Amino acid sequence: MKALLLLPTLPIHVPHWADTRHPRSAVRLHTAGLEASLGESLALVGQDLPSGFRWRAGLEAGAFMNFEPAGELTFSLLTFDGVFGVPIDIAWQNWRGRVEWTHLSAHFADGIRHGDELPDPDHLGAFSREWLGMELGYQFHWLQPYAGLRWLVHSADGGAGGTILSGLIVQSDESPGWYGGLDVQSRQELNWAVSGSMELGIQWTSERGTMQLGLCAYSGMDDTGKRIGAAKQYLGLLFALGPSFPSY
Repeated sequence: MKALLLLPTLPIHVPHWADTRHPRSAVRLHTAGLEASLGESLALVGQDLPSGFRWRAGLEAGAFMNFEPAGELTFSLLTFDGVFGVPIDIAWQNWRGRVEWTHLSAHFADGIRHGDELPDPDHLGAFSREWLGMELGYQFHWLQPYAGLRWLVHSADGGAGGTILSGLIVQSDESPGWYGGLDVQSRQELNWAVSGSMELGIQWTSERGTMQLGLCAYSGMDDTGKRIGAAKQYLGLLFALGPSFPSY
């Protein structure tokens, strides 16, 4: 049996580019305002077995900020969300899988506290959520469809139930090359309302990391922490930086 790999350099999981809540360093300027995020994923340990089975276990974390225009090229911060996750990724031949525990802490910022959309005072404090998720995907060279389920195991705001998700990841093995994604989610706590997002653009990859420039779109229920449940639609531009990811 092969020895464990400490801090393996090649990850297994390819991010869901269109999932706006995936821990990732990106800026989205769109018709509904401005969103910025800082995210990082780190594989701590893994193993590549002679049978072709591979696994990685690590950590990921992200901070998500949602702004709205305040005039004269200024933006007011509305919400701030923090995410911390412990993923275990597996791969065998063309199959890819992930099991993950994730914690979310969501906060209202001064853009809401001092504005006209002040929410119920009983909900001004931060709330936290934890969920377990699992997903499975299959790699067809440059195309990877996936499907999964997330289940809330704890919610400080009374939320409950599961989320069904599915989507596509596409990316070229050239640099520069194209990339894209489609992500669809349906949440039980919102009466199974469907939300969809997409991303399409150009990416530059090297051993030092990945840079992406593309178009982004979203339609459905707001996914920014405590504003979950409000309808939101937008079309915009995206710029993102991140580590290198596997291409097949």
